[in-house]
Amino acid sequence: MPTNRKIAEVEELSELFSNSEIILLAEYIGTSVSQMSELRKALNNASASFRITKNTLAKLAVDKANKSILSEQIKGPIGFVFSNDEASSVTKTIFDFTEKNNVPFIVKIGLLNDELVDELTLIKLSKLPSKEILLSKLIGNMNSPISNFVFIISANVRSLVTVIQRHIDQSQEEETPAEEPKEEAPAEEPKEETPAEEPKEEAPAEEPKEEAPAEEPKEEAPAEESNKEEK
Repeated sequence: MPTNRKIAEVEELSELFSNSEIILLAEYIGTSVSQMSELRKALNNASASFRITKNTLAKLAVDKANKSILSEQIKGPIGFVFSNDEASSVTKTIFDFTEKNNVPFIVKIGLLNDELVDELTLIKLSKLPSKEILLSKLIGNMNSPISNFVFIISANVRSLVTVIQRHIDQSQEEETPAEEPKEEAPAEEPKEETPAEEPKEEAPAEEPKEEAPAEEPKEEAPAEESNKEEK
């Protein structure tokens, strides 16, 4: 039979599981009492709390809080971190404290907005800037001159006027009947070219006449014997 004390503890745990947006499950074996006390203070400053209870009671509490997804993760010596603050702030507090003080406090898994998150993801979350820093950066980016804001508004108005004017012009063009295109005169057919005269055949060249044979030189008459034989 469960005792009244155990029933009250399950009820209290059930409310914590139901009302907490961030639930972290951590192994604490090896953490000294003094270290645990310092860790609790650091968590309180980060709007978080740490609770150790029996696993059987914790499982009853998660079932009652409709967080049964955590039931299989509850095994061995384990404690619970509850918070409704930023996940980055809570995880940063835990990882910074354990690293600086060499505390064997190991976050195994977390439940953020009813979704299980592994240790690696929680470490990444711890390195994100806080909400205050993000807001300050956002405000800094929004701190532009008022003239820029006025220019944007006036630009939007000018764009609207331009669109309306284009719509009016287009409507007027649609109302005005478009002139029918004139028919183009048929292109003149190309005249047939006069066939070129065939070249006349050249008259055959006259054959060269045969040359008359040259006359043989006549034999010269023998010269008269000089002064005939001298008498």
